[in-house]
Amino acid sequence: MAAIPATRSRRRIDAFEAGFKYDDRRLSVDLSAYYYDYKNLQVSLYRGNPPSAQIINAASSEIYGLEGQLSYRLTDRFQFNVGAAYTHARYTNFEDAPIYTRCTLASCAAQGISFVVVPTQLNDVHKQRTPDFTGNVGARYTLDLAGGSLALSGNLYYTSKFYFGPSGTQFAQKGYEVLALRAEWTDASDRFSLAVFGDNVTDSRYRTQVLSNNFGIGNVWSAPANWGVQAGVKF
Repeated sequence: MAAIPATRSRRRIDAFEAGFKYDDRRLSVDLSAYYYDYKNLQVSLYRGNPPSAQIINAASSEIYGLEGQLSYRLTDRFQFNVGAAYTHARYTNFEDAPIYTRCTLASCAAQGISFVVVPTQLNDVHKQRTPDFTGNVGARYTLDLAGGSLALSGNLYYTSKFYFGPSGTQFAQKGYEVLALRAEWTDASDRFSLAVFGDNVTDSRYRTQVLSNNFGIGNVWSAPANWGVQAGVKF
């Protein structure tokens, strides 16, 4: 269904960034700091009867934070990397923010409506899909094996709590971590490879998407822990 735009004002952003980079082929460092000040930031929501997509202004919002990445090669065979980001993202003044509220009126039941959107004034609330903290750590080790090379690698990702709702207060997803592991053997010609891998081996269950409208709240969940074997050939 085509989007039905609501009345909205022109968006404006004041952006400031500063950064630092260093790389000597063994140690690599990236650091940055930023500040964004939005006016009339737009968000989308899904509501109405019949249901329709709408775009509204979120008034003022502010984002600032720090992020960094470090990669270090301890030896020719072993290297590791770490990264982290802190983000302070808030709607500073959100007029008529869409808050989904359960409707118990007979008129709602007659139309099959479970929720109504109640416009609410909000100040200093989290922006949607923006965790305060994310981080990752990974490592890779290679060794000679059976005339070829075996690479063992792993990466752990973590995110703190965030919100799916456009109001920045509803549909919270608690923090979670995801671990990926991989072992890949490559022959001396670098033509053939065989790998064993595991994704989400911690079996974390988290929502990847929340679908909200007047008729219900739907959730799309992450895949459970899974393992696999992969073979490849280069032509």
